[in-house]
Amino acid sequence: GVDHDMRKDIYDYVLKAKYEDIKAFQEEYIAQKPQAILVIGSKENISFEDLAKYGKVVELSLEDVFGY
Repeated sequence: GVDHDMRKDIYDYVLKAKYEDIKAFQEEYIAQKPQAILVIGSKENISFEDLAKYGKVVELSLEDVFGY
């Protein structure tokens, strides 16, 4: 039932949003929710031990990520 591009509504809102609005959104929809973080780079330059401090680490292949 959406008859227009909702991205325009979001863009217009963000232009007028105050800090308090953004903070309230973060607290309601983002804070204390599970997060997924993707790190792409050379394995030699990534500390898997440091990443493990943030949670479970899963190493993916190029095929897993890019499909080839």
